[in-house]
Amino acid sequence: MMCNKTIKLAAAAIAAGVLLNCSGCGLKTQENNNSVSSPTQTADSADTDSLAKAPPPVASKTNSEQSVKAVTDSSKSDDKTAYLTGAENIDIFVDAEMTEILSSLSCGSKVIINGTTDQSAFSAVKVASADNSLSGYVMNKNLTSDRSAAAYGVRAYANSNTAVYDSAAASAAVIGEITEGSEMAVLAKTSGGRWRIMTDDLMVGYVSITDLDVISETSQTRMTESAPAETAYYNENGGTYSPSAADHNNTASSEITRESGSSSSTVSDQSDKQTISESYDSVLSQAVSTAQANIGGNWSAAYIDLTGGGQAVVNNSPMQAASLIKLFIMGAVYENYDTYSQTESGLDGLLDSMITVSDNTAANTLVGILGSGNTDAGMNVVTSYAHSKGCTQTSMGRLLLQSNINGDNYTSALDCANFLSAVYNGQLAHSSDMLGLLSRQTRTNKIPAGVPAATANKTGELDSVQNDAAIVFADKPYVLCVMSENVSYSAADAIASLSSAVYSGVQ
Repeated sequence: MMCNKTIKLAAAAIAAGVLLNCSGCGLKTQENNNSVSSPTQTADSADTDSLAKAPPPVASKTNSEQSVKAVTDSSKSDDKTAYLTGAENIDIFVDAEMTEILSSLSCGSKVIINGTTDQSAFSAVKVASADNSLSGYVMNKNLTSDRSAAAYGVRAYANSNTAVYDSAAASAAVIGEITEGSEMAVLAKTSGGRWRIMTDDLMVGYVSITDLDVISETSQTRMTESAPAETAYYNENGGTYSPSAADHNNTASSEITRESGSSSSTVSDQSDKQTISESYDSVLSQAVSTAQANIGGNWSAAYIDLTGGGQAVVNNSPMQAASLIKLFIMGAVYENYDTYSQTESGLDGLLDSMITVSDNTAANTLVGILGSGNTDAGMNVVTSYAHSKGCTQTSMGRLLLQSNINGDNYTSALDCANFLSAVYNGQLAHSSDMLGLLSRQTRTNKIPAGVPAATANKTGELDSVQNDAAIVFADKPYVLCVMSENVSYSAADAIASLSSAVYSGVQ
């Protein structure tokens, strides 16, 4: 099913914030507010047969990005932590007046808040480095509670006259406007389809992602949807991208036309591919072995190099899908989206809820739509769809939260990895829409938490199951799926560690 076909992904995928779902090991809350507050572990929105056994829900937070909340309870040191964002290196100042630079720390660095702040986006906050070797003041705008939102110095430019909002909320007020072509620094990726930015004249606010195009932080090459079809993209490691992939990959990529005669070190020799695949096997096997030794249970994983350099699979077999089955519900709906959308006015909202917050009611409603009101028929549609795409170890045997006494939902790490690879390469109906939804995932405490790169993912959980499948937009983009059974909730952290080990081994 997975031929190397290239399409240009629509601007909706850019709107999904693929580029900046990233940067490390923070845990997101449901509303993904980037002001500093207590980091709290979030459950995957409950594909759990016993909701009473699921981790406690996260308290809702307001979307105020104009302040950093310093937590003063000294008994909760983690409540005082924050992460630096907004530039490759963040200046640390000697005093609150910010008149003299003491030193700098790299974007994504963890700091401890030692002071308070007011409501100004530029107010000085006293911080110390995580190892307490450095103490000074940093501007509020350069702090986020969520390391996975840190922007790593990415810049963007407005592709039209663009409104600037005071928050990421749908009801946000307009506080200014940016003219077409203006450049800006991206401070953080947030929910609501908007990124927090700072203009060159120091206006801080939120801009709709659809109004932005990202600039590579190294080459400063604008990667837009308007690139001609004959243009090829190469990353610094020699891997080729389709224009759509480059549009969604925050890497040091450069634009090189095929007519230019420029060369790149692509992997074409079969023996080279075999060597690369063997290397991936070693990295993945070691990472899985470590996780299993630490946590116990049964583990499976699959890795696919999206630049064409090989793949690796460990212990691949059908396992309980939990909410990973929602990938295939989504695909089945989009397969005939134009038909369903004529009669189902809330279809887009159901798809969004099912993927971005893993809403089970939305998933079950979509299964009913697939079966024309008959959920059993709808589950058969999901299974048939998966098999038609080569994902033959995937099947749907129960609705979400329904008893599994008469059947369960199954998939495999390789099925999910192949599905995401097809989404990335534009090989499925509405691939760009699916990529957009996955990139706005709010559950990012597993694979995304282990990588300093943008991700698009879907998690899955049951009482003794922890799964995650993700596209990782690294310099060498790849897909990673990890599945585990007979494990505790702490397996979520083990998946993050496994993800980090894989990233370090393949980049």
